[in-house]
Order: sequence, then structure tokens, then C-alpha cells
Amino acid sequence: EYSSVYDHSDDKERVIKYSKSDLTENEVVDAFIREIAILSSINHPHIIKMHSWTYYRKKFFLILDKGTSIKIITEVIQHHGNNLLRALDYLHSQGFIHRDLKPDNILLVNQNITLCDFGLSRTQARRGLSGMRVPLANIPHEMLKRRKYNYDSAVDIWAFGMLVAWMVKDFIINDVDEDEGGCDKIQVQIFGFKTGYKFPGKQFNPRYYLHDIEDEHTRDLIERCLTDCPQQRPKAKDLINHPFFKAKT
Repeated sequence: EYSSVYDHSDDKERVIKYSKSDLTENEVVDAFIREIAILSSINHPHIIKMHSWTYYRKKFFLILDKGTSIKIITEVIQHHGNNLLRALDYLHSQGFIHRDLKPDNILLVNQNITLCDFGLSRTQARRGLSGMRVPLANIPHEMLKRRKYNYDSAVDIWAFGMLVAWMVKDFIINDVDEDEGGCDKIQVQIFGFKTGYKFPGKQFNPRYYLHDIEDEHTRDLIERCLTDCPQQRPKAKDLINHPFFKAKT
């Protein structure tokens, strides 16, 4: 983790996010600069608000709204998932990709679901982004197959589908270490693969691996988000009124 958070001494409604060590690594500096630039340019009720920032003694300090961590992912997705999609839709419309959608980066601020932590976010490029700087637990299948795959906002849709899958499977993966068999953990626990299983080389069909989900709306939502071809995945705005959310309210 490149940052930490503590309560604001003069304002109970806000917190201070700061770098844990002196900013000597380029990646840490870049992460803070990206987050400041993005949060300074956007405004949405379901995205964390940055009130101010400063740079002092080789550290960045960001003043943010205070939120509470999400403990039960089931309640979040069932009752607030469409608002999370509204946040993603707005973010994508402003030309940004979050790239790190996971329970740790979802807060409740004044009982509103709120997306936070934009250190790994990127501006969408016309030809897509490349590289593997996406948390392993959220890596879409096409990126596991091709290390130099060019990607866009569809990676956030895959990550949302993973959140719903985590809810159904009743467990949470936040930080997975690739060197410790992280891929296997995801494959085994989400899709029921055997340890050491390699993703199929040409096409991944989530319908086959999620056949044990009884609720048709839940299964349909996951299947749409985990569509093998990123160009065929729905946009966030197309999922906001999905029957899954209506059935859970």
C-alpha cells in the first residue's frame, strides 16, 4: 500500500490521505498526481470528494470525505450496486477508467455508496491502454491470455461482474499475490477450476462455470459482465436498470 488514512482533527466528516513514506518512487508520485488530477476534475454523488490537497516535506496530503468500510459485500451489491454503476458510467463518460474496483475501494459516505481510491486509474486512450497494471483479482480473462492486450473501460465492467460473483460465492478477494498462486485462487474459488487449471486459449464462457447460480437475474448479470469479448460487454449505463437490482429492492 502506498498510502494511509487518518481522521481529520478539526473535521469529523473528513479524513486525510497521505503517503506512507517519502515520495522517492516514481509509481507512488504518479499515483498521487493521478488521483489529485482526476478528483479535481470530476463531481458525482457516488464518487469520493476531495476538498483540498497539499504537498509538504515530500508527502502528498489529500482531504477527503470520511466513509465507512464495506463489511458485507452482499448488502452493498443488492441494495447499492446500480448506484455504483452510475458512478462508473459517469467516470467513463469523463474519459477515465478506475481499474481497481474491489470491496476495499467502496465506502459508505452518509449512507451513500461511494467509489474511492483513484491511484491506479487512467485516462482512456483512443487505441486502448496496454500493460498488466491491473490488480490480479480484477484482471479480465483476455488480459490473462495476452499480456500486451490493449484494454479500455470494459475492464471495470469485468471487475463489477467479479463483485457480484464474489457476493454469490460468499467470499471476498481483495489483494491477490500472483507469486503466491493468486490466479489459481481466483479460478478455483470463483469458477470452480481445479488448482493449476489454465484458462482456455480461445474463448471463456462464464455460463458454463456459473451454472450453479439459481437466480436467473443474478446469473444473467454476471454472464454479461464476464463476456469473453470486451467489445461485447455492456456499458455501465446499460446495466443500471438490470432486473437483478429491481429484484433485490
